[in-house]
Amino acid sequence: MSSFYLSIGEITITLDDVLCLLHIPIDGKFQFDEKLTSQEGAEYLVKDLWLDPDECVKETAKLHSGRITYAWLLIVFQDCLRDAGLLAN
Repeated sequence: MSSFYLSIGEITITLDDVLCLLHIPIDGKFQFDEKLTSQEGAEYLVKDLWLDPDECVKETAKLHSGRITYAWLLIVFQDCLRDAGLLAN
């Protein structure tokens, strides 16, 4: 388990927290079994993560599938945190 130690005490993230906060299902299959096209993958990114459609299509086309790289996703989230003022430039 992963515990976080804060000034107010120790907290642990549970699967229920993942479901409630991130809206990620905690039951069923972990991954898609089906092959996604670039367009289908981009549609999931736009719908679930509210990302720019053109940027998503461009990124999924790089891998010729509905998949993206972790490196690209990390950049996207760092940009979001930076825009929100939660991450230094």
